[in-house]
Amino acid sequence: MKTIVVIGCTGSVGTQTLDIVRQFPDQLSVIGMAAGNNTDLFNKLIEEFSPKYVNCNRNSAINSKGVSFLNLEEMCSLPEVDIVVMATSGLIGLEPTIAALKAGKTIALSNKEPLVVAGELIKQIEKESTGQIYPVDSEPSAIWQCIGSSNKVHKLIITGSGGSTRDIPINKLDLVTPEMALKHPNWAMGEKITIDSATMVNKAFEIIESHWLFSMPWEKMEAVIHPQSLVHSLVEFDDASVKAQISNPNMQIPIQYALFYPDNITNPNFERLDFKESINMNFFPIDHERYPAFNTVLTAAQMGGSHPMVVNTADEIAVEQFLQHKIKYTDIPRIIEHMSNGHSNTTYRDIRDIHDIINDASRKTLEICTTKYS
Repeated sequence: MKTIVVIGCTGSVGTQTLDIVRQFPDQLSVIGMAAGNNTDLFNKLIEEFSPKYVNCNRNSAINSKGVSFLNLEEMCSLPEVDIVVMATSGLIGLEPTIAALKAGKTIALSNKEPLVVAGELIKQIEKESTGQIYPVDSEPSAIWQCIGSSNKVHKLIITGSGGSTRDIPINKLDLVTPEMALKHPNWAMGEKITIDSATMVNKAFEIIESHWLFSMPWEKMEAVIHPQSLVHSLVEFDDASVKAQISNPNMQIPIQYALFYPDNITNPNFERLDFKESINMNFFPIDHERYPAFNTVLTAAQMGGSHPMVVNTADEIAVEQFLQHKIKYTDIPRIIEHMSNGHSNTTYRDIRDIHDIINDASRKTLEICTTKYS
């Protein structure tokens, strides 16, 4: 029996993780759960899974019978925990990820922002501890599955659907509403990641994530548009052979892979591809006029230091403003570029420095949103 903690249990990845637990109750047990503001669902999940430890933004609204309240770092460091599923979004996962690694835990990581803003720090902590990170995002998970134990990797090719705006004429993109942008053609995900998929910021984040997870040089990674979302990533090896991980778009597949690794177990609930039927798999280069934020974010990541924190923060604030109908869809990449170009890069020493940089970037981004683009 593996004991798990789920951080972000009411979100898309969190609820799908709990679906896996429901399917394998004799092999997985939830010992801790954390949620944001969705207390109605959280209370139902507490009643169903009976965790010993909980955390919520609104603890006073939680049914506390039989549970103990812990902060996220404490919950992720419990001696009895085997796996921490980091299913939240944003930087709330940064400190718990570090705490779990220092405590020697396995982290099933869906929350990519900690690696985006502090990948060097996190990988150093992982190296110095017995903790380890297993990717849960479908694309990094696909790379992980394809690489195996090989050290003869020539290139990583990360696929992206192109998101909800891929077929909208470029001259009409400024008319895209939040409702339109949230209609992803293939995946059911949270709001933030769905918008990031539309702008391809999410694909840039996955390249950054893969850079740290697989110690891969920037020049040996690329992204391509794959509308069908069947090939989740490809790995080209030194002998020019290419491996691909192919499956229906289903986040439970990479979640289950991480939870049971190194065992690859049967799940009768997963829909299998039928190769007796026609299956189309198309690949296209990224149109950088349609997705200008992609290169902006990657360029900032390669600068290192505080630059990734600034573009991540700019994206987070801009997406939030767009979802509130306060700026246009096409303002999102403009705001990210504005913040990146105006930033004087600095180094950071610790978590306090990271938060100081992010807080300053948040203030400046919000000011730009409200004065220049509102």
